[in-house]
Amino acid sequence: MNIKNIVAASAATLMLTAGFALADEHANYPEKRVEVLIPFNPGGGVDATGRLMAAEFEKILGQDFIVNNVSGAGGTIGATQLAQSDADGYTIGVLPIGTATTQPHRKELPYNGESWEEVCLMVKSPLAVLVNPEGKYQTIEDLISAAGSGGVLSAGPPKGSVPHMAQAALGQAFNVEFTFVPFEGGAGASKAVLGKEVDFTVEPFGSGKKLGLTPLLILAPERVTDLPDVRSIKEVNNSDLDLGIWFGLFAPKGTPDEIVGKLADACATAVRSEEFASGIANVGWNINFLGQGDFQEFFAKQYATNGELLRSLGLAK
Repeated sequence: MNIKNIVAASAATLMLTAGFALADEHANYPEKRVEVLIPFNPGGGVDATGRLMAAEFEKILGQDFIVNNVSGAGGTIGATQLAQSDADGYTIGVLPIGTATTQPHRKELPYNGESWEEVCLMVKSPLAVLVNPEGKYQTIEDLISAAGSGGVLSAGPPKGSVPHMAQAALGQAFNVEFTFVPFEGGAGASKAVLGKEVDFTVEPFGSGKKLGLTPLLILAPERVTDLPDVRSIKEVNNSDLDLGIWFGLFAPKGTPDEIVGKLADACATAVRSEEFASGIANVGWNINFLGQGDFQEFFAKQYATNGELLRSLGLAK
């Protein structure tokens, strides 16, 4: 063997040894307690999901997972803290669609779509077009036809919210426009539909069902189990629109693959537990699990789509 081959073989051996050493470095993760950052106050859907997940992770990974609520500015204060944390697996966080995929398009923030290692999607409730059960529009075809002539009123949380963007996306999909009436939150918009002040709203289908609203369309490629008779937008006009309220687990960019993989495996186990399933059902959300690779792809598409929607509405920075 000549000197060049000896040098090359030695370099390859060193690289292989270093690779094994790096893998061994994370073999016992987690070796201390892990902080689960929730960018909202206790009591909401993101908080409930994070606490249920943390309880399961403690059983699966044998270490303490401590929830830390850091609220403010639509979740961006907590998300910023998460993005700027050490990428060592000991600070992870649960982020919702708005904080993760819309806020960075609306204002300058220290994080964006490239700031994360996406671990898993745990919860996703598709959005539905909801009307008064005694209103004048009882099919999506009737609603869209009327919107073509103008004058159809939609309601939702303030401009730039996910339900507001969903109504804009609905109009774009059918090439019509709605007159949007903003309310402080989804509950106010739903009450306006019930009071026949406006024609429809877009909210998670479970929320509308509890209030007695009638769902006309699911804004996702497939129907949902709880509403088997309500068509998806894919069925009605072949749209690939996929809009819902979702919560996912993220780690700071640069977190080692071995750690992200362990967390993703724990996610897959956690969402199958009876405790997690019943807890999520109790707070009115729906488990919709995506593993690491699928969630990375889903997140990238959601980030790009929501940016395009915000720009079309003149609401992007």
